[in-house]
Amino acid sequence: MHMRRALALIVLGVALGGCSTGIPQLNARPNKYYEQSVSFRARVSRIQALPGETLLELADAQEHRIFARVEGSVDVQPDDWVKVSGILVPETRIGGKIVYDVVRVDSITTTYAPWLRQLF
Repeated sequence: MHMRRALALIVLGVALGGCSTGIPQLNARPNKYYEQSVSFRARVSRIQALPGETLLELADAQEHRIFARVEGSVDVQPDDWVKVSGILVPETRIGGKIVYDVVRVDSITTTYAPWLRQLF
């Protein structure tokens, strides 16, 4: 009986996790999410500190990537897992250059890596 409940909880967790907006959905149809609040969990793959702002390249467990812009500096390192909340914008100026399909970060916090990273 306990095994059945554990399996049901795992299936429920995977189903609910699969319904949230993630980097693949943002990359596939960015215009659907422009100027909307988005949140997702990702790994910091690269950081570029610029005067007054920070550019992050974020990757999910399957290495789908997206750029995120943070005003000021941020206390994260490459390979940290973070939860990001912000607004997806069609374009923004970062370090004097135009960058397309960027998450303008409202909040970023460190978190844990997904349990079943390689499942999907």
